[in-house]
Amino acid sequence: MNVVAPGITLEDYESGRAKPIDLFENQIKDWILRFALCLAHEHERREDAGIAALLLSSAVLEPLGGVLPMAKGRKNSEAKFCNGFVRVFGTIPGAEDTWQIAGRVADTTAPGKITWEDVGTTAPAGSPTSVPQWAPNTLYVAGQVIADADNGHFYLARTSGQSGAAAPVFPITVRDLEHGMAPDGNTIWMDSGTAAPAAVATAGPTDASVSLVNMNLPQVHSLYYFNIATGFGVSGARNSTFTTVAQTNASGTTYLAQQTRGHRIVEPIILLTAYLPGLPMDAESPWKPRNLIPGLSFGFSMSNPANSFYLGGSSEIWRNLQLAYGVNINTGINTLVPNQTFTALTQAPATTSRTTIKPFIGLTLNLDFIASFFNQKF
Repeated sequence: MNVVAPGITLEDYESGRAKPIDLFENQIKDWILRFALCLAHEHERREDAGIAALLLSSAVLEPLGGVLPMAKGRKNSEAKFCNGFVRVFGTIPGAEDTWQIAGRVADTTAPGKITWEDVGTTAPAGSPTSVPQWAPNTLYVAGQVIADADNGHFYLARTSGQSGAAAPVFPITVRDLEHGMAPDGNTIWMDSGTAAPAAVATAGPTDASVSLVNMNLPQVHSLYYFNIATGFGVSGARNSTFTTVAQTNASGTTYLAQQTRGHRIVEPIILLTAYLPGLPMDAESPWKPRNLIPGLSFGFSMSNPANSFYLGGSSEIWRNLQLAYGVNINTGINTLVPNQTFTALTQAPATTSRTTIKPFIGLTLNLDFIASFFNQKF
């Protein structure tokens, strides 16, 4: 059984059961376009499958153009291709001459018209790790790079097509400051020919507007893991006052020492704060709620540095302003020795010192922030 097209035998065609247009349609669909579709799917894995798909699908246009009416004097293969192209695509928006566009497509799909450009002894950026050697009767696409083993140079395909049976003579292009390059201040311009390189998307640089609102910029100043601040603290410890009270009895007048509870201690303090790992302080950025996470603080009283110490934490409630809290350890709290009586009013009651641990709260300012008011840096 002689098959002249998928699903059509020679007997079907000669008997008239299959018309010429049926024969043509089945041949185009199953023998050309089906394989072009397979190659289009293969293009996901092989970048050179695209040109093969283009060659197969464009093969439809030439036989179609051959059976359609065509101007006299234009009967060659390219004219038939252009005639079929114009019939299928009609008028192309923006193109004055559809025949001219069709001619360019014919040149692209026609094999054997590859132009190789010497790009030097270093493969262009983006080339595969192993650049292939030139091979005969092979489809190459524009932008593909090959290597010539004889001269050690790499060559870039400027046009797509199929290589010939014999290797061409690959020339070596000499480029230096006197041949193809022009110095321009700190820039050197190189002549790349009359066609823009494949990697160039536009004819030249264009201005671009870059929005910095949502762009993450690199850190350009130091982060703080330690801080020195000064302010005041209000302690739960109290300083007592001592008085004598007269007592009269049969033996005469005596004086009894008494202790009166004083006010809470309010004193200037200085604190050194260490911030937790991973939570440094960025004093030059806007305040954030995470700044409330306390650092560990230790300090002392500026009015009683030998006896009054502070230990706790500091939370930045506003930029450069900290809320300090913790315990005040005071070793200089005076207390009255009990059961003291005197015969003279001028006698001073005896006291002793004891250590107290009381809670405290306070406000502090960074020393750098205070110094900035005087155009100084701590």
